[in-house]
Amino acid sequence: MSIFFAANIAEEENNYNREKALEKNIPNDKFVVQYASFDDLRYTDQSFDVIFSNEAILHSRDKPKLMAEIARMLTKDGICVISDIIEAPDVDKSKLTEVYNRLDLTSMGNHVQYDKALTGEGLTKVLNEVSSDPIIKHYGMVLYSATEIKREELLGPNGVSPQFLDKQIEGLHKWVECGMEGIVQQGWFIYKK
Repeated sequence: MSIFFAANIAEEENNYNREKALEKNIPNDKFVVQYASFDDLRYTDQSFDVIFSNEAILHSRDKPKLMAEIARMLTKDGICVISDIIEAPDVDKSKLTEVYNRLDLTSMGNHVQYDKALTGEGLTKVLNEVSSDPIIKHYGMVLYSATEIKREELLGPNGVSPQFLDKQIEGLHKWVECGMEGIVQQGWFIYKK
């Protein structure tokens, strides 16, 4: 019997997943949403055939430990699929200080680190691909939307303060700048046990 698990440290995200499952009439015994933290994954060995992570691992404080946990939780022939925002392996970290501060991080990890950790746990690389283009396009569109398309709506009666919006716009400019310099990238990773 196939059961799908969704896990997040943010209860708001967990509630969103529960609501979406309810909208799609997915039964609770087929789709389980749980609170989980990178630091305390309480799943048994070989619990999952597939583990998918979308832009989350960058927030882990101990990425090699998390990669070991992923390998431990995968069944034989299990697949790990990761999409993540990462930094270039040779980046001058001082150029990312603003990004680190906004995310409360000291490192976002990089594709070399991910590959070393996952293959070191016995997983086989299927795909390890990186590009800055998605960072530029995504944050560029969000920036354009915040400054041109939705600015008045964002500042409207139910919106945010001009100071808050200006701070967000400043951060979006930094993401686009880092993407254009190639120091922040989108990574896609598939590994098999």
